Amino acid sequence: MYRTKHRNGFICGSYNVLFINQNMLPLTLYNLSLEDVESLLLSAWLALQHFPSPSIYTTLCALLALTKGQQDPITTAMLHAQSLGITSRHHTIRHLASCLKKLKKASNELTDKMDALSLGEPGPNDSMNSTEQRLAQLENIFSFSTADSSSFPKSHCQEFTQQIQHLPTGVTVCVLSVLGVKPGEVGDSIILSRLEKGAAPVTVHISTSKQRHPISWLVQEIDSIQVEQKAVSCVSEKAQWWEGRWALDSRVERLLKEMERLLGCWRSFLLPLSSDPEPSRQARHLCKSLSAKGVTVSEDMLKVLLSASPELSQADLRRFGLGVSPQWDTECEQLLLTAVTRLADREEPRGHVVLILDKYLQKLPWESISMLRSRSVSRMPSLHSLIGLSIQKENDSDSILKQGVDTKQVFYVLNPDANLENSQERFKEWFSSKPDWDGVCGVAPDTGQLEEVVATKDLYIYVGHGAGARFLDSQTVLKRQMRAAALLFGCSSAALAVRGDQEGQGIILNYLIAGCPFVLGNLWDVTDRDIDRFTKYLLESWLSAGSGAPLLDYMGPSRQATHLKYLIGAAPVVYGLPLHLQ
Repeated sequence: MYRTKHRNGFICGSYNVLFINQNMLPLTLYNLSLEDVESLLLSAWLALQHFPSPSIYTTLCALLALTKGQQDPITTAMLHAQSLGITSRHHTIRHLASCLKKLKKASNELTDKMDALSLGEPGPNDSMNSTEQRLAQLENIFSFSTADSSSFPKSHCQEFTQQIQHLPTGVTVCVLSVLGVKPGEVGDSIILSRLEKGAAPVTVHISTSKQRHPISWLVQEIDSIQVEQKAVSCVSEKAQWWEGRWALDSRVERLLKEMERLLGCWRSFLLPLSSDPEPSRQARHLCKSLSAKGVTVSEDMLKVLLSASPELSQADLRRFGLGVSPQWDTECEQLLLTAVTRLADREEPRGHVVLILDKYLQKLPWESISMLRSRSVSRMPSLHSLIGLSIQKENDSDSILKQGVDTKQVFYVLNPDANLENSQERFKEWFSSKPDWDGVCGVAPDTGQLEEVVATKDLYIYVGHGAGARFLDSQTVLKRQMRAAALLFGCSSAALAVRGDQEGQGIILNYLIAGCPFVLGNLWDVTDRDIDRFTKYLLESWLSAGSGAPLLDYMGPSRQATHLKYLIGAAPVVYGLPLHLQ
């Protein structure tokens, strides 16, 4: 174990190291001071911020965040949040601009026709104006900064702080990314930022290079599992096929344990804060006690740790102390243990967690680690997409995020390629027996019909191959504002393909750009019979639970309904915000 002190001293796994140190710099830059490096990074960042490329901007944001460290937590978190979802932001800006252009053209034509008939009463044009204001507000949220360099970081942080206030109450946002010094390098450090409405952001830098299995190994392992799975799926001998499947299931189980072990005590940052005020009181008292001993620790960081303390071991708490400060000693440890003891047997924190993951970490099934398995968790590609969806919920009184899902407003597509006989046999009678449901079974749906369905229904259920892009492609998805929640149970329906230095791409992102409030899909390929067990359990338990039932509460038990509880059970993930029944 080593410890290095610096003015930007930043939590780094179980080490207290500087955010950027000389050992991280290429040899050609070795003679530069850290201030010189920060100045160069800032100049490059300011030059690119107006229209950034994800191939370089992501790394640039992360490195600049490292130079800020704990001395400026808001700027650090702002830069980290800016580093993710850049491609998705570009696509969303283009989509919103296109929508505004079409709307203005339609509005002008309607105004010309209605002028002669106007009686001074509200008409269609008023609705258009409201939609135009909503689109303009979203365009402003997704747009990249045009602030002058002289205003950095004040104006950027003010905008960031205002955006955080749009987060729904009770939602904890966890931004995670892997840091490599060179663009395109996976790297072995994780940056984790935690954001909540009404709370100061907290960021930690977790070094994994000294671990037996660093984060780069975990990313390689999930890629290897997917390659092996495709090979096993081609095996014709049944016993050998099952042997290969069970072996892969065990590998995913070990992977999940390694993911949680890698985060160590910092996995507490993935949990929402307890509504109990006592952890806050204990954190305030502990912060003062530690400060009296010359140990400076953020009160917000202590609050997060103490709120999650029932989930942490004494070894975790000890590692936290070793990572916080070189001055941490046995007396500091005792102060922490005393605070934890006072919080024993208290109610576990409840709330929703949104994960914003970079192109490497989005491949991993974080929702299935033991700490999150039974909790309400979803993903979003960027903080801006989450803010946009939150504002959509606030402003649209008819949104299913606010009103809930009407179980009479459901459309299903079952086995559209007519080659999943088991799925059709399992669901056909059940789906068709619902008097208010519409849908197709064993035949391909009409694209125009699906376009109308996702814009008007409350729930779209797809049981077939992939995400159904053959019937509702990425461009068709963007033609209308999506109202329906989409449950896409096909293979790799939520997978984001990563090519070269670019960010992950997949049709599920187009669903979100089109305003879809909730999309469920699979991270990788799944077998029809086992994912059908997940589907059946999820739909039966949720839809029969009654008014107000949140879908995400049934994800954990539904994973357990599969035979391969990790290879298949860990595949489904959700993008969007929590959804409930009317």
